[in-house]
Amino acid sequence: MAEKGSIPVPAAGDWFHYPAVNTIATKTLTGRADASWCVSGIVWAFDVAPATLEELTLQSPSAGNHIRIPVREAGSFQLQFTPPLRFPPGADVVLALSAGAAGEQGMVGFTGAYIE
Repeated sequence: MAEKGSIPVPAAGDWFHYPAVNTIATKTLTGRADASWCVSGIVWAFDVAPATLEELTLQSPSAGNHIRIPVREAGSFQLQFTPPLRFPPGADVVLALSAGAAGEQGMVGFTGAYIE
């Protein structure tokens, strides 16, 4: 585990999710009652153009806030937040890319996140 201050955060290899074909790509940062997640960057990719409109979401289900981005193209994409998005203490942060049609594969990940 890498650390920011005295609070453990996931190691670098734990920031991304590459699921099987036709599977929702999702990565969750588990909330802690005594700290807040701050997200400064996300990345997502599709190997082929989606046959149907797909959606990338960044949300905190317990806090009720979210960002939705339509995905219509193949390729790798990233989004930086300056200043970082700060989620409430104890809130999980979920990054998800909806499952594609037959033969499609996606990926999601955090390029910058820390606990404070």
